[in-house]
Amino acid sequence: MVTLGLVDHDAGLALGVVPVALTAGEYSTGNPYGVWPWAQDRLGAATPQVLPDTEINFERVAALQPDLILAVYSGIGRSDFDTLSKIAPTVAQSGQWGDYQTPWSEMTRMIGAALGRSDQAEATIAAVEQNSPRRELLIRSSRARPRCTRACSNRVPTTSSWPGAPA
Repeated sequence: MVTLGLVDHDAGLALGVVPVALTAGEYSTGNPYGVWPWAQDRLGAATPQVLPDTEINFERVAALQPDLILAVYSGIGRSDFDTLSKIAPTVAQSGQWGDYQTPWSEMTRMIGAALGRSDQAEATIAAVEQNSPRRELLIRSSRARPRCTRACSNRVPTTSSWPGAPA
């Protein structure tokens, strides 16, 4: 799995899947392997490559031979999605949300479905909502009305058409 969304690796790690490479935004590049301290133990002995959060290097992504590409918390467009889908099954942000606006709970559900771990994703969401000191804020943010920017008019589909992909 390669994660191109800025925080997609957090959901993958929470569900027990370590990416071979991840995109780290400039806010997380000071952390080892672009992973914040609260998720470092989830890496185990893995040392994922850190990809820049600027332009996608398709050749580098292809060379990693991913079985899945996640770009849920991202701003990829149709052309990037089509190119990535030729490399591996790709899950991108939904047309329901603007670029970099997918709520954490929806992102966790989408990534859980793509990994075949939907039940684990729901349990993770419930645990966070139940145990967070900011519980009410988390619940409200995950139920917020979708906001769409002008960019949504050419929004990519949620997934490529591989068996078992979330609808």
